[in-house]
Amino acid sequence: MRRCSDAGRSNGGAELFLAQGACLALAVDRPPLDPRAAAQAATELLGYCDDTVQDPRTAGDGMVRSTMWSLWWD
Repeated sequence: MRRCSDAGRSNGGAELFLAQGACLALAVDRPPLDPRAAAQAATELLGYCDDTVQDPRTAGDGMVRSTMWSLWWD
């Protein structure tokens, strides 16, 4: 597996789990545990993939304690 963010990995970063077509699956070993931290992570993903994250607060709700994140592009 190739790491998506070596710098963030020690702080709960994500590692590429699967890349297929326009979809990525990221494995998260230390996901955010509260809504504020999840919204921050979703905001970072918004800069990378605005098709997946349109509202960081809503997207963050699905990221709290989740160990698998999905991204896609239309």
